[in-house]
Amino acid sequence: MEGRLTQPRVSQEDKKRHISHRPAQSAAIDASRLNAKAKRRREIYFTLLIVTGALLITTLLRMMLQPVLLQDYPFATYAIAVFIVSAICGMRLGMLTALLGAAIGIPFFAKFSGPGSLATPTGWIGLAEYFGTSLVISALCGSIVSARRQAERVAKLATEGQQRLEREIEARELAQDAAREANDRTTRLLDKIAEAVMALDLDWNVLYANENALALLGTPRDMLMNSPLTATLSGELMAKLGDSRRTGLPTSFEIYDPLSKLWTEYRVHPTADGMTVFGRDITEEKRTRDALEASDQRYRAFLAQSSDSIWRFELERPVPTDLPIDEQIEAFYRYGYLAECNDTMARHHGFISASDVIGKRLNELLPRDDSRSIDYLRKFIRSNFRLESAESMNLDPGGQRHYYLNNLLGIQRDGMLHRAWGIQRDVTKQKQAESAVKKLNSELEERVEERTVALRSANRELESFCYSVSHDLRAPLRSVISQSNILLEDHAAQLDEDGVGTLQRLIKAAKNMASTVETLLELSKLQRKEMNKEDVDLSELADFIAQDIKARGACPKTEFRIESSLKVHADKGLIRVALVNLMENACKFASRGEDPCVEVGSLDKNGAHTYFVRDNGVGFDMQYVDKIFQPFERLHRAEEFPGTGIGLANVLRVIERHGGRVWAEGEIGKGATFYFTL
Repeated sequence: MEGRLTQPRVSQEDKKRHISHRPAQSAAIDASRLNAKAKRRREIYFTLLIVTGALLITTLLRMMLQPVLLQDYPFATYAIAVFIVSAICGMRLGMLTALLGAAIGIPFFAKFSGPGSLATPTGWIGLAEYFGTSLVISALCGSIVSARRQAERVAKLATEGQQRLEREIEARELAQDAAREANDRTTRLLDKIAEAVMALDLDWNVLYANENALALLGTPRDMLMNSPLTATLSGELMAKLGDSRRTGLPTSFEIYDPLSKLWTEYRVHPTADGMTVFGRDITEEKRTRDALEASDQRYRAFLAQSSDSIWRFELERPVPTDLPIDEQIEAFYRYGYLAECNDTMARHHGFISASDVIGKRLNELLPRDDSRSIDYLRKFIRSNFRLESAESMNLDPGGQRHYYLNNLLGIQRDGMLHRAWGIQRDVTKQKQAESAVKKLNSELEERVEERTVALRSANRELESFCYSVSHDLRAPLRSVISQSNILLEDHAAQLDEDGVGTLQRLIKAAKNMASTVETLLELSKLQRKEMNKEDVDLSELADFIAQDIKARGACPKTEFRIESSLKVHADKGLIRVALVNLMENACKFASRGEDPCVEVGSLDKNGAHTYFVRDNGVGFDMQYVDKIFQPFERLHRAEEFPGTGIGLANVLRVIERHGGRVWAEGEIGKGATFYFTL
């Protein structure tokens, strides 16, 4: 049958099974021997029974015939016993019976005197006739018995020969069936293995090929089995197979197929009558191997180029992690050595390259007599063999201090520590920088403290000045305003038109001065006021401010649009000051339009929740936006839009005290929007 192996081999299991049968075979032989002995004993017992029975019967017969035969024929009946025994048991036992019969007949039935006695020739002739007759009878019956036994033996031998032949034929058929079954089992096994398998003869004909071989070669079975392999395989593969046949040595090689883009590994085992070829697709394995090689190259490059020290310590004998700490440290120093590192690590320890330090014992790199080394190892053990960002300090040969940041990881398996990976970074410059920063911070804190003291002193002086201004200027200004009003009311007739105008301008200037003083005093209070934050309904507060503005008649035609449910967490008094200034400012600059409108709302701007106050008034030029929140800075003339110039500065102070930000956007003739966050 095509595709089947033709030479089954005896497996080790068959050999063991054959050996295990030997004791059973020995037991069978012993049993056969015992059966033969028992049969022999039965035959002896049967013979004795026949001889004894025959003699007993003939003796009884002789006694019954005594009156007739008298003593003239003492052995007549014993011839019958001889006949019976020799007919059953053969000539020798027949003659033995004749002798036994004579031994019985002579003393009991023979005459010892007178005519025909044993004392006369006639008696001896009668005895001779008895023995002659017994011999003839024994010979005839014995030959018959021998012939019968020979015939039985021949028949038995023929039967046994036939049975043995049948057993041999059956055994041969069983062996052939076993060989076919083993062949089929081997074939099925080879068909199931992951590799391609082919058996070739010396003419390159395929004797066997499993399914994987057909798939690997891409050739149907009938085509592969009916032609030499030279017509199927590529030239490169045939050349490799030919080289292996010429050398007669097992070989392995890899071949790349550019069409299928697959790598295949072949293993060839030449034999005296051909060769066996194993093949398997190693494309994924090749890719994995190439990836591992590339990864190893990247690792080696990283190891060589890293500015950090990288190393691997190995233990010649794994150390149990449940030992006492001191015993573990003792084992580290006894079995630990440096197995791998980079040049940076070597330089940190005073060597030139990694080759100068690899192989050194732990004690040479981490001196045992240095208490810092023992403390370092104790920390490593107590941290469950995982140190992170542990600081250490070493002195170089010049006595300079070097500070390091260490990471150390122990590799454990089955309660045993096998090795440790470590990374060490030189942080000397960072430590020096930290020291310099600490020194600078200390100096800066001293300067800040000095400036804070000076600022507090200046604030106290400013508060004192504002208090003085508010109190020292209020009274004169009130006096000027009241006296000027009296003069204008009582003596207006005595003044010409220019005098009245001058007096009116004086009153107006004094009122403006008083308003400025009040504003400065309010700004000073805002800076000193203690914060008390709470949840504030900004919509309700804005609506209250709008109603107040309308009640005062400041902006009778202005429409207020206030978004509902605006909530903030702020100081209610301060946020009211900011919102009043923003809404009054928007109302003032929108009042000259046809449909003045002020809007208060919120939106998400630049990722932050932002509140706004928008108007559709005169707007402003964005190039002057930096001046809006500065005190006393005005983008419009006071005659057009009166005010103190302090309101938006107050808004800035309030929002900054809340940690927020305020800014403005506008366009001339299109209004302005003021945004703030808290």
